[in-house]
Order: sequence, then C-alpha cells, then structure tokens
Amino acid sequence: MKRTALATTWLLMATAAAVAADDRPQVSVRPAFAPGEYLQVIQQVDQHEQKSEGQQATTEVVQTTEILLSVDKPTAAGDVKIQVAFRRLAQSFSQGESKRAFDTAKPDEGDKELGRSLLAVTKGKATATVGADGKVKEVSGLDSMWDELAKTDPTAAALKASYGDATVRTMLERMSTFFPDKPVRPGDKWVVSNTGNLPVLGKTQIKQDCQLKAVETAAIGQAATITVAGTIEAKDRKTTVGATPATLRSMKIDMAGEYRVPLGNTLLTSGTVTQQAAMTMEIDGPAGAEAAPKSRMSSTSTSKIAITSSAVRPG
Repeated sequence: MKRTALATTWLLMATAAAVAADDRPQVSVRPAFAPGEYLQVIQQVDQHEQKSEGQQATTEVVQTTEILLSVDKPTAAGDVKIQVAFRRLAQSFSQGESKRAFDTAKPDEGDKELGRSLLAVTKGKATATVGADGKVKEVSGLDSMWDELAKTDPTAAALKASYGDATVRTMLERMSTFFPDKPVRPGDKWVVSNTGNLPVLGKTQIKQDCQLKAVETAAIGQAATITVAGTIEAKDRKTTVGATPATLRSMKIDMAGEYRVPLGNTLLTSGTVTQQAAMTMEIDGPAGAEAAPKSRMSSTSTSKIAITSSAVRPG
C-alpha cells in the first residue's frame, strides 16, 4: 500500500514538473532587420604559436573593426537592402622584436605600408539584399573595387580575399546561422549545421550545439541569450601551404560563444566567442627530388572575439 502511494506521489510530481516545463513561454528567434543605421564593433585578439625544425615563433594580432550598416525599409516582397561600410580599422601586429600598427582614425601615425592597405578598405561600400527569410540573396560593390585596384596594386587581391563581397555575406549570415528553426523555450537545445571556408581546410561542414539560456526584457525589448559550442576535427588531408603541397596530419578547433539577440532586430546582436585550435602538418620537399625531405610544423592558436552593436539612427 505504501509503495503504491509513494509511486503515485512520484508520478504526480513528474507530471506537474512536465506541465510546468511546458508552461514556459516560447520565443521565435528569427532574423529581423529593422530600418535604420547601426554600428557594429568587432574586437579580436589572435595569439599564434608555431614550431618548425626546432624553431619557435609567437605572433599576436589585435584588431578593432567598426562596421556601419544602413538598412532600408523592406520591399513589398519583404526584401531588405543593407549598405555595409568598414568605417574604421585598427590593427597591431607583433612577432618577436617586430611590431607594426595602424589606425585609420589616425592616418598620420603608425606603419604607412600597413596603413595604405587598411585605408583602402575604408573607401569601399557593399550593398547586400536580404530576403524575408533572413537569407542573403546578393552582395556587390567591394569585389569590383578590388578588381579595379588590382590593375595597379598587387596587394588588392589579398585585400579582396579579406574584405570582399564574400566577407560581407559571411558577416551577415553569421548573425543568424545559430538561430533555431522553430520556437524554443529557455533550456531548449538544438544543433545547426552550415558550411564555412576555413584556412587550410577550405570548405568545411560546421556543426554547432546551441541552447537558449534565457529570455530577458531590456530597454530594447525582449532579448534572447544563446550559447553556442562546436568542434571541428580533421586528419590526413592533402592541402597546400602557399603553392607547396602538404599533408594536414591533425587539426582540432574548439569554439564556444554566447550571444545576446534582441528578438525584434538582429542587427543589435552582441556577444563573445573564444576559439582554440591545434594543428600538425607535414610540408613536402622540392618537387621532383627523390625521397624529398618533409618538414614538420605544429601550431596552436587562440582567438577571442567581442561584438557590440548599437543604433546610430533609428529608421
């Protein structure tokens, strides 16, 4: 009798807990681009340590990027045009005794060679079209600028790779790639998968484990806090270092981040991301040489990124 009563009590408690869990409010975290002008500031610190043939080198790159986004009112079909401009870039590079730095906000100071490249970036502007579903339909404006500069400036090709139309597309897509495809409650988890173009690996499938940590009401309305974590691993993959054939023996990248997403405007998203990577690679010797010697290289790196966003002019 006591056992039956105890079992009934546990069943009632479990049922009550399930009902309470179901009563948690659901929210829909979807891409939303409200008209207006927004400033996104990305601060990134990269620390890289490389060992090869008994030598070791440590590099640190600190960069601040200010991006101005101007959003038009949506069309009847729901498409939104966004003007994207790199308003300011500040970069410092140090390796051993070598140090270089430049800030486009102070064009008369710093490393002039580095400054020439960064100042060129601030002169361009991209136009992106985002559909009603939040997917980027088209980006144009920057690639054509770099192609024209490449006729007289050999560094333009490298700048196009770092600050071209594809960079803007990736930036806009990253604002919503970790969003769930259905309404969720605090505590709910989901997995998202997308393709990224990574150094050495090239196009790679990336899976991320996400969770809605909380939903809070702030001055800007409701905001969802979402945690994101993922791991990328690869081994024994053929690649190149510059134009030299190489074999990637092992690579592991761990990423963890937390984002605060206003439910009514994706462009006001803020967050922090930490990424750690370890890699071992064998680089082939001279082509055509018999039993060409291979050099072995290993490296570890840590990247820390902080993103803050604010409205410069409401729509």
